[in-house]
Amino acid sequence: MGEGVYAEVYKALNKRTGEIVALKQVKNMKRASYFWLRELKMMSTIGDLDADSSNCIRLNNCFRSADGDHFMEFEMLDQNVLQFMEKRDAPFSLKELRPMAKGLLVALESLRSVGVIHTDIKLDNIMFVDQEAKPFKVKLIDFGVAKFKKEMHIGDSIQPIAYRAPEVTLGLPLSEAVDMWGLGCCLLECFLKCLPFNVASPYDHLQQITKLLGVPDAGLITRAKEGTGFFVQEKSGEWRLKSIFEYRDSKGNVPEMEKNTLEFASDLEDVILNTFEFSSGIEHEDRKVFLDLLKKMLEVDPDKRITPAEALLHPFITMSHFLPALANVENSEQLLDYKPKSSGTSRRLTWFIPTLRNNKFH
Repeated sequence: MGEGVYAEVYKALNKRTGEIVALKQVKNMKRASYFWLRELKMMSTIGDLDADSSNCIRLNNCFRSADGDHFMEFEMLDQNVLQFMEKRDAPFSLKELRPMAKGLLVALESLRSVGVIHTDIKLDNIMFVDQEAKPFKVKLIDFGVAKFKKEMHIGDSIQPIAYRAPEVTLGLPLSEAVDMWGLGCCLLECFLKCLPFNVASPYDHLQQITKLLGVPDAGLITRAKEGTGFFVQEKSGEWRLKSIFEYRDSKGNVPEMEKNTLEFASDLEDVILNTFEFSSGIEHEDRKVFLDLLKKMLEVDPDKRITPAEALLHPFITMSHFLPALANVENSEQLLDYKPKSSGTSRRLTWFIPTLRNNKFH
């Protein structure tokens, strides 16, 4: 069914229960027992949560085979979000993204309550439960590299670089806010059907972030362990990202660079409001509210980034911005027939999903 760095997953039949399950086998490698026991410890902690209401995958059982191989049996889910998007060959509409976003925010809030940080949120670690029976209900999977909050330290190398929070690269204190950044990247990727930060190196990572979201505040740069390694202060007192040549001169190497997927855009607002045409005024309003949520999720300063509990009360999730439209019959009929065009053809974006995206760490 799938393969990761440390394990492979198979579709299997539990002969005792008659249930079709997902069987995860840790690869035969050094420290296999360590990876198996570590994930079991995380799943034991998460097991204190209700698997259905918390939107985290359920672990059924674990065992070692007679040959000494390590297995974990999980509930069987549908396909992951990346597979679904690639098969459909179209981005997600906001109507589709809303229940997915809500479900994942519930998952993040549940993990926060037990002190667990996923650290590997990406589209292939988000799965539909049953797309036919429960459309767009999702669960978070794969806690193989999850960490307890108390284990997080400045300088830890976590998250695939395309979903990596800026505080990881800059050398700032780490918290559950890294998962919120990862989720923001996922929602933007679903909206566009391409990676928003298709990057090859830490410098490339910060270059694309600053182009889309602006240069971090001076206070954040000066607090960051690696702040002056990437940014330089002008005589005017303002900070800017070092040029490639300045970075090369200070670090002694030329950073790898990828083509910027969103090179056409001036900022995040330009991406959300101008990439696709609007079908109605209601869609325009929905797009603006989605933009506001993304800005809060992709806040460069982790201390200012929106929390899961706050995000669950955001208008994009609660749909409170639709209430005025329900005040009259004409608008309410338009709202019920609202079909966003974000699943149609982009005016400026060439669809592609880079193949090196998922397990790329730098």
